Amino acid sequence: MKYFLTAMAIAFLLLSQSCNKASSVDMVGSAVKVENDPLDAHMYTLDNGLTLFVTEYDDEPRIQTLVAVKAGSKFDPAETTGLAHYLEHMLFKGTDRLGTKDWENESVLLDQISDLYEKHKAEQDPEKKATIYQMIDSVSYEASKFAIPNEYDKMINSMGAKSTNAYTSNDRTVYM
Repeated sequence: MKYFLTAMAIAFLLLSQSCNKASSVDMVGSAVKVENDPLDAHMYTLDNGLTLFVTEYDDEPRIQTLVAVKAGSKFDPAETTGLAHYLEHMLFKGTDRLGTKDWENESVLLDQISDLYEKHKAEQDPEKKATIYQMIDSVSYEASKFAIPNEYDKMINSMGAKSTNAYTSNDRTVYM
């Protein structure tokens, strides 16, 4: 989650799919540039593997960020549908320092949720699976009591953000 918040603070745009792949790539400092790119994007890869596409837009003093994650519903295991959407909500929830009243106690519950998903995945009995899902819902509700609603949005809006949102589709989860 820390990497997500760091990435949200860095301005970047996704490259247009209409951009032709260049036969050669120029290195500019630590960034990679693609020849004939109409957006003149610089591509950076962070140590955690996240790739950033950064372009300049001189007409207005603003940034736009989109973080696309290969975590759509079609990647959910059949026995644990809804994980991509759950991830979407968890990443907007915050970190150990942002969006929580008591991280020490909340993290215990989040670990329990993770363990319950693993238990659900391994369970073969449909009735036991249903019981485990009820337990996940119950523990999620308890964990939600530690959350500070909209703290992330308030922080981002205080820096001038006009629209933060996210969506999950069949092949991706995107944070804006």
